[in-house]
Amino acid sequence: MRETGGLVMTRPKPEKRKNAQQRAKERNEKRSNGGTEAAEEGAAVTTEAGGLLTAHPKPEKRKNAKERAREKYAKAKTEDGTTPMTAKAKSKVEAKAEAKKAKKAAKVA
Repeated sequence: MRETGGLVMTRPKPEKRKNAQQRAKERNEKRSNGGTEAAEEGAAVTTEAGGLLTAHPKPEKRKNAKERAREKYAKAKTEDGTTPMTAKAKSKVEAKAEAKKAKKAAKVA
């Protein structure tokens, strides 16, 4: 056996591992102090619920089909100045026009 002269040799205790929130905080501090492109452009770092930091705002809610169609067709105009229609709407209009013509022809006859 080897003698150590009365001293007990122990290895130093390793540092406690940081949790994700602490690592993210340090990473954001380094970025802001380091002068990255995002910091130079003035990207706002906002604090949201739960203490999480984000470099961009929350995206707006996705629009439903009706709202998307309104936007799409509001910009487009046809040659005669009317707004274009979907295929379903066109067929409905055509069917109405034909029914009207048939009704008129029945009255006349």
